[in-house]
Amino acid sequence: MKRVFASLILAAVVSANAFAQKPVKGSVTKAESYLNKMELNEAKQQIDAAFANDPKGKVNKNPKAWYIKGQIYSSIAQDTTALSVDEAALKTAVESFDHVKEMESAKLYAVQADQQLANLQGFFWNKATEDYNEDDFEGAVENFDFVKVINPADTNAYLYGGVAAQQLGDDKAAVESYEGYLNHGGAKLDVWNTIVFIEKKNENYEKALEVATKAREAFPHNKDLIQQELSLLIELNRIGDAETSIKKSIENDPNNAVLYYDLGYIYEAQKKWDDAIDAYKKAVEIDPENYDATYAIGAAYYNQAVPVWNEAANMDLKTYQQKGAEVEEKALKLFNAGVPYFEKALTLKPDDQGVLEILLGIYQKDNKTAKVEEITKKLDSLQK
Repeated sequence: MKRVFASLILAAVVSANAFAQKPVKGSVTKAESYLNKMELNEAKQQIDAAFANDPKGKVNKNPKAWYIKGQIYSSIAQDTTALSVDEAALKTAVESFDHVKEMESAKLYAVQADQQLANLQGFFWNKATEDYNEDDFEGAVENFDFVKVINPADTNAYLYGGVAAQQLGDDKAAVESYEGYLNHGGAKLDVWNTIVFIEKKNENYEKALEVATKAREAFPHNKDLIQQELSLLIELNRIGDAETSIKKSIENDPNNAVLYYDLGYIYEAQKKWDDAIDAYKKAVEIDPENYDATYAIGAAYYNQAVPVWNEAANMDLKTYQQKGAEVEEKALKLFNAGVPYFEKALTLKPDDQGVLEILLGIYQKDNKTAKVEEITKKLDSLQK
């Protein structure tokens, strides 16, 4: 009985060994054959084993082997039956094709590898745009990220990946993608402004300032960027830094009207009206057709006049009878000091409704009937 039992055990062991899976030695040829039949698991086993069991390095030195490996892993990454993209497979495919290009440069497999990478990039780009158009922003972000894996220099993947992330409400991912766009040579001004907007929205003023400063370096003559940087410095109670920065820029570029305009802006923020007006006038001296600086001079006088005029308007009757006329005269003097500059601004932009309305208000306060009628007609014609 014991012999029978021992025989049964022995038979079971022999049977188990007979059915045990033999280790895959690996073969590039077999891997290619399985790939052609789209039997991807078997193809992967063969190619992985071929590279692993390569004591003499023949496989690792063979461009075709790397090319087939890239094809296999590329097919796995693009498998539409899978629940999700195998990102590791995608990275392996890209690394394999890149290795072929390094080994062969302009030869056959290198050219084919380049085409495979382009096809792979197109596959995920199309998925990303399809997801975006269907408002699947999460899918769009993921697929734009895959495009970046395939081609890290594709600035459009970073740009539209950032847009998709914004739509998704993921500010962190959006900023990272936009920064990738800029770091890889993207040059759209809107991207700089969008990063600043996001950081300001999240009250990351230091980061917003850092980005605004870099943007100004990229676009040194852009008025809006300079003012954006200055407004952030003011927000951070670093107006002294702003003034120092602009004055240093003026030393390096003394004939830049925009810089004098911005110096005036800084002085105006501190209510240093005379200094602000002098700076704006310097900007106009350099560039007589500078609308912004011309308007700013008028606005500087106007902004001083308004609280003085309101002081008279808010007086009780007794106080007004005593000194109302004197206060109004002081306000009118300031209003009228700005009129020539508003009128000059109007010659530069004849249909500027905002300037027309400012002039109308001043002429009404100063009882200049003919001027009131003239401006009223002009405004009426613009509104038809």
